[in-house]
Amino acid sequence: MKKLGVLVAVCVVVVGLLAGCEDQTEDNYGCQILSFRLAGLGVDGAIDQKHETITLTVPAGTDLSQLTPIIVVSDGATVTPRSGVTQDFTSPIHYKVVSENGLNTADYLVVAAVGDKPIKILGVPPKGQNGSAVGMVFGVSRDDYSVATLIRVYGNWWTKPTFGSPLTPIWVNDLWEANITTGGVDSQADEIRAYLIPKTASVPLVGGDWNIPKEYNAFVYDSVKR
Repeated sequence: MKKLGVLVAVCVVVVGLLAGCEDQTEDNYGCQILSFRLAGLGVDGAIDQKHETITLTVPAGTDLSQLTPIIVVSDGATVTPRSGVTQDFTSPIHYKVVSENGLNTADYLVVAAVGDKPIKILGVPPKGQNGSAVGMVFGVSRDDYSVATLIRVYGNWWTKPTFGSPLTPIWVNDLWEANITTGGVDSQADEIRAYLIPKTASVPLVGGDWNIPKEYNAFVYDSVKR
């Protein structure tokens, strides 16, 4: 009887393993996507392990046909398509994960969508008064982006806060603040723009230009006129 009990227990374990990833546990039987990140954009996918779906919300203006995910899976597992391979996400894509022992698989459906504008100016001082522009970013990592602030004074654009500090860091709570009245007649600015700039990119300083340099056209921005 004791041998029979051991045999039954072994059979239960084997059946549980062969069930694959349908009844998921914490490690998803070794075939789980743990992280799905668009490193160039600083966007992390929202992973639903129960339903094996991943949702990506990318900044406005992003080309969905040229996204490169960095994928972390369970130890020893493999994923197809591979991590680091550029894909066209204009339609949903299936990612298959196979456990190290090759017995268990998971099929994740990845869907990408363009979200609302990822940067917003929340407030600026009234025209004629000194102060800062305050804003917030949405759906991006503060570790991957900074804010470039420009003001237009009497038709000319200027980098703010200063040429020495042209980029503003994003705080832990996704807020940012840039002093826009650091000299001259800055308080008379009639438009303020805040550009979301990847830390891997560079933009020129703007010192009294009538037009904003074309390099800024590649980046999303928010604008306030007063």
